[in-house]
Amino acid sequence: MSLPIQFPEATASNSFPTCPPRFIAIPEAMSRTALCKTSLYQLIKRGELRPVKLGKKTVFAEAEISEWINKRLAAREV
Repeated sequence: MSLPIQFPEATASNSFPTCPPRFIAIPEAMSRTALCKTSLYQLIKRGELRPVKLGKKTVFAEAEISEWINKRLAAREV
């Protein structure tokens, strides 16, 4: 019998989502950011995006892609 996965609740001291994290693949990340694959890999190399390897597949945490987009929008507004 396996136990259900439990995710921590969001508090002022952490930024964990209250729903399970979701991974998105390179094509979806390209679509959401309007960047080509090469540009995504350049962001990875610079440490701006942190991929997750699932076997041979490279994916991103959906929340981290959204955070990256929001940072770009915030920088534009300054």
